[in-house]
Amino acid sequence: MLHDRRTPWALVSNVTRAARSRLILATTSLLVLACGERGPNAADDSATTGAKSTAASIRTVTAAEWEATWARGGEAEDTLLLMPTQLAADSTHVYVLDPAGPRIVAFRASDGGVAWSYGRRGAGPGELRHPTAIAVSGTGELLVLDESNQRITVLASDGRFVRGIPLRGAFGFESLCGRAEGEVLLKRSGHRASIVRLARDGALVSSIDLPWDEGDAEWSAQWSGRLAGADPGDGCVLALAHGLGFTLYDATGPRPPVPYVEPFALPAVTVTKQRDGERMTVTQRIVGDRAAAIDAAVAGRQLFVLFAGESRFAYGIIDVYALPSGAYERSYSYAAGIERIAVAGGMLYALGREGDIPLLAAYHTGWPATVTPAATSGAGGAGGAGGGF
Repeated sequence: MLHDRRTPWALVSNVTRAARSRLILATTSLLVLACGERGPNAADDSATTGAKSTAASIRTVTAAEWEATWARGGEAEDTLLLMPTQLAADSTHVYVLDPAGPRIVAFRASDGGVAWSYGRRGAGPGELRHPTAIAVSGTGELLVLDESNQRITVLASDGRFVRGIPLRGAFGFESLCGRAEGEVLLKRSGHRASIVRLARDGALVSSIDLPWDEGDAEWSAQWSGRLAGADPGDGCVLALAHGLGFTLYDATGPRPPVPYVEPFALPAVTVTKQRDGERMTVTQRIVGDRAAAIDAAVAGRQLFVLFAGESRFAYGIIDVYALPSGAYERSYSYAAGIERIAVAGGMLYALGREGDIPLLAAYHTGWPATVTPAATSGAGGAGGAGGGF
């Protein structure tokens, strides 16, 4: 199979320099339809981690032509984006978290123009200290996690401050998801009792365990993952970063977990303890560099997982699953370079780098389309032994 291995940024940078030009970007220049791709045999790793493995399904890679509508950044003289780390989007805007500001920059979905920015360093009104995650809630508000200021800042889609949600001493979160009734789910970093549910006023409602039986200790870097809001706004999907699969949290709690189309066991973790007087420092380190979900986004009734894995498409594929069934549908291959994604209003927003310069690109994809769960060959897909939502 022949691929155009140029990064998307080399192609889409023409949009930055010539905004009026139209560019059709294929995920790969020559992409074979219905190309069966088996993931690695996860059973080979189970002895190392002590975790159960799931047989891989057939990955179906389909060709897609996406129209690159605009791009921002990618050139040394463009300092609008300094060190962006996360994306979120709705039908009218894409939001970029840039902790180096620290600030949130909102771009218009239509043309990439700057709609507004919010934040400066500090602890007062309109200020952020060390924001680490953003998400669009089920009510259409933008949530900004700022643990250093012990709050979640809630913004309207036009950038107006709406309210603050106090964290009340809680810390150690890596992502968040807002539900329609104003509640917030937060993903704790490396903890089996991983999901914290906060009320609209910041009061702790509950702490929810992960639904997987695999893995090692309760406190473990194995459990890193990404929360993404699910339609119609009352559910949140958790996609694990190091293996296994994903699950949906709804009003009743976690649904049965679903394995990735390329599943593998969780990696081993080494633990180092060092005592300094009365203080004990515990350091955890993942063994190896294998990763699963790099990022995840939900649009309509579809989950999009930016995936690493170990196949020939490693770090260059987006897997699509139907919601709420969890059934695997298809995959899109692309040249490596995308680090974060957001999907909304038929657009894919991709954050990466052109060399060392941050680049945000917008592609018209038509997602989400009407979902017709595709038949998938092989065992272990969402409709197989792994269960569904």
